[in-house]
Amino acid sequence: MLSHELRTPLTPVLASALELENEPDVRQDVRESLQMIRRNVELEARLIDDLLDLTRIGRGKVQLNFEVVDAHTLLENALEICQPEIDRKHLRRSSDLAAQKVYMRADPARLQQIFWNLINNAVKLRHGTGKSRSRRA
Repeated sequence: MLSHELRTPLTPVLASALELENEPDVRQDVRESLQMIRRNVELEARLIDDLLDLTRIGRGKVQLNFEVVDAHTLLENALEICQPEIDRKHLRRSSDLAAQKVYMRADPARLQQIFWNLINNAVKLRHGTGKSRSRRA
């Protein structure tokens, strides 16, 4: 019930952002802002779920949903979520996703969260050097 109450205010924001994002006449810069809003609202919903999971962990009632997932896709999703902060710090992102057969049996939301946490921590610890020079995230 608590999850529903905390997430309910996010639903119209997400729906509106998605609707506007898909409008054909939206300028590209506005579309990019709407995508950032959508990503961050989705992240906020995940964070709410994670906070509630801490309660479940404390009671020993964590539920994992295992399925076969593509690690590259989950990593790319996590990078997309972190991209605005990477851009804000003027960091250069470099990815090498050449590995083959990166499928595994995992909980996709949890694995993406792990990737997000690792990337987010790396970005937090790096200091941008301005627009004239960049560093690797």
